[in-house]
Amino acid sequence: MLPPTRTHRVEVRIALGRVHAGKTVTIHVTDTELAIACDDGTRSFVR
Repeated sequence: MLPPTRTHRVEVRIALGRVHAGKTVTIHVTDTELAIACDDGTRSFVR
């Protein structure tokens, strides 16, 4: 595990569909899960 003082940038692309184009979404990230809060609910992606 990395020390908490270091940050890393990782680019991940996930298609949410045209209905979400141009909208702002909230993203919650953990070591193993990416949760995206959209208008129609939360979508979770597990690594």
